[in-house]
Amino acid sequence: MVEAVPASKYKSIKRKLREVLEENEFLSAKLWNLRTRLRDVERERDELTHRLKKRGKASSAGAADVISDSDDSTAAAGAVPTPVAQPEKTKKEPRKRRPVTSKVIKIQKYDVTDDGSPVLPLTVGTQTVLNFGTILHDRLAYHTERYIFPVGYKIHKSFLSVTDPERNGTYVCEILDGGDVPKFVVTPEDCPDRAVTAASATGAWIPFLKAAYALRQKEHTSGLSGPDFFGLTQGVVIKCIQELPNARLCKNYVWQEFEFVQARAPKRLKREKIASAHTASSSVEAIVTPIMQPSTPADAAQRSNARDDDDLDGDDSDAIEDSMDVDQTSHSPPLNQTS
Repeated sequence: MVEAVPASKYKSIKRKLREVLEENEFLSAKLWNLRTRLRDVERERDELTHRLKKRGKASSAGAADVISDSDDSTAAAGAVPTPVAQPEKTKKEPRKRRPVTSKVIKIQKYDVTDDGSPVLPLTVGTQTVLNFGTILHDRLAYHTERYIFPVGYKIHKSFLSVTDPERNGTYVCEILDGGDVPKFVVTPEDCPDRAVTAASATGAWIPFLKAAYALRQKEHTSGLSGPDFFGLTQGVVIKCIQELPNARLCKNYVWQEFEFVQARAPKRLKREKIASAHTASSSVEAIVTPIMQPSTPADAAQRSNARDDDDLDGDDSDAIEDSMDVDQTSHSPPLNQTS
């Protein structure tokens, strides 16, 4: 006969069985998830394998090219490299100046003495010539194709002051005897201790140009013509220097011709002349305009009334004259009657 199982033991066995079944369900679900994940991983593996195969083929082709290039470079390493010819740096050629030719320069008339020499001081532009100096024709450095540098030439020039930024200063420009080459001296009158002496007119003026612009906190970018600042480019000055003794003996100098022209009126006078002409034309228009305007009916009636008044005035004057004649006749003395 089968022995009866105690109730307590039965309950414990039943509880364990339930736990086992629950664990089995849990493990079955986990297994299904793992299998699903495994399928996904295998799919990714196949795709990566396919990509790797494609890249492997491309890399093998590239490696072959690299090997061929390395072979070529190895073969070329034994050869002597040919030097590459580099272009030579071309030196910047100095700017060629146009050749000086003789031409006719138009100038204004100036005062001269009885012997034909100019009256000094002679003001030309911003320069006032004090002395034209003496020409040394036998020294080649004292003239060029364009200019003659007479020794003793002296002018006053007005230019920016190097001491006061609010005004201009007066500079004394001189050409002195320096032996083989002339000496160009520029002296500011407001500070004569800052005089500059140079072998060229440009060299004598550059320090003052830089100092004047630096004093005004400006940068000078344009060029400087020393002969222009010495007044040697003015037509009147050129003509007066050409008329000095020994000017024809300067063999390198190109002679210039001159033509006198009528002096131009100052701009202020031109403006006043234009203004007066405009005023005159306006006054003429003011007089002519009422005459030329068409008459209206009211104007015609007014003029007709004025004419009638004039006619009445004329009749009255005639009547007055007749009455005066009558009065004179009545008051005239009687004629002598003969008995």
